[in-house]
Amino acid sequence: MCYSINKKLLNFLVTGITSLLFYTASSAQTTTYSSLLWEVSGNGLQQPSYLYGTFHLVCPDDLVISPVISGKIQSSKKLFLEMDMDDPSVMIKVQQGMMLTDSSWKDLLSEKEYNALADSFQKITQMPIGMMTRIKPFALVSIITMGIMKCPMASWDLALAQKAKDNNIEIKGLESPERELEAINMISLKDQTDMLKDMLLNADSCKKAMDKMMDMYKRRDLKGLTEEIKNDKSFGMLEDELLDKRNAEWAPVIEKQITTEPTFFAFGAGHLVGDSGIISLLKKRGYTVKPVKY
Repeated sequence: MCYSINKKLLNFLVTGITSLLFYTASSAQTTTYSSLLWEVSGNGLQQPSYLYGTFHLVCPDDLVISPVISGKIQSSKKLFLEMDMDDPSVMIKVQQGMMLTDSSWKDLLSEKEYNALADSFQKITQMPIGMMTRIKPFALVSIITMGIMKCPMASWDLALAQKAKDNNIEIKGLESPERELEAINMISLKDQTDMLKDMLLNADSCKKAMDKMMDMYKRRDLKGLTEEIKNDKSFGMLEDELLDKRNAEWAPVIEKQITTEPTFFAFGAGHLVGDSGIISLLKKRGYTVKPVKY
């Protein structure tokens, strides 16, 4: 069933490798994760900076930038996303990195399995799958999600980037597209294909699971999201590469930036929480990190 096997895919919607990665480690017991927006202050900072956890692909009606979030962006000198969405070369590199050059995920399936997936893909997306067999299955998730949720997908990254542009605020990235693609490539083609198969053949249960997680997200329930996923043992072997290492790489970038000027950081919500999460890492560096009500 989608909900048991495909927690990975659901996770990918909340933390954001190319708008699709989510994994939450177990939450630190001393922190109550009651908000998606967090203020970073203290430790000599002249002005606070802000962290915001995103759910990268949502239906348009679920993407509302509150006046509080808008105000925090406008009070910042820069917006940092996972990647620099204002750089046209970024999306080109990501698109190129999503292509399979010497293989096809179709080769990993029997004819019967492939035909079943092709039929399901056609029903869900109203598109043929034949031209997509040399695209990494990971990259097809957003297309399938759009079909399952029966809405055009909206992106928090793009929406926040547009808000920054409207206010003449420079946009930067916490990491390069090459680094994000490196993390994606830690998931084998077989695992990606299994995930694709599971999502296509269990669309109804996937939708129920997505609805449940979106409800938690809209209630700003990071603790609930964490508890929903922390027992996903199948993802454990990738946790270090996809979450912990990237958080450790981002923390010094964030620290350097906030000591320079007030900045708004937005990245997948799963990166906020846990002993190796950004909140915890900044606290260990001496900063006060507290939730903002909005």
